[in-house]
Amino acid sequence: MSDSNFVNYTGVGVLAIGILITLFGVYSVWYAHSAAWVETSGIVSSVRVRASVHTVDDAIQRDAVYYPEIEYQNSVNGKNYESDKYQLRSNHPWSVEREEALRAAVKYRNGDSIPVFYNAKQPAVAVLKPTVQWADYAALLLGLTFLFTGWLLRRVAVFGSS
Repeated sequence: MSDSNFVNYTGVGVLAIGILITLFGVYSVWYAHSAAWVETSGIVSSVRVRASVHTVDDAIQRDAVYYPEIEYQNSVNGKNYESDKYQLRSNHPWSVEREEALRAAVKYRNGDSIPVFYNAKQPAVAVLKPTVQWADYAALLLGLTFLFTGWLLRRVAVFGSS
């Protein structure tokens, strides 16, 4: 296989990966923006601070991350739902400081009435903060970077062989 063929095939692969990542990013941003988020009231059913320790190849790292877990209930058209989602794809943001997670958790108390946002088309999908996250934009940017890199590789292969 010649160098230009290798670069060409690599470019096609990078383009394909770029298309997939870009589509995921576009869908994520579109979904967060297009969902008809409806505000309702919910009731906090449980609040606690969780710790998560990451493992790498069965070796436990010493540093844990902490995050508040807020479980809540809401009702839509007489049907009850439960959720612990803070944002669309995640629980509350984590911290390496336990005290920071505790400060975020004390804003919620069992039995408190809180605003809950649910997707009008999928009432089981509820969040406390219906916003697009930086990771959605990052996926879009990463996908576009792969697309551009794949396009450049293909151009190098075409013009390098002539």
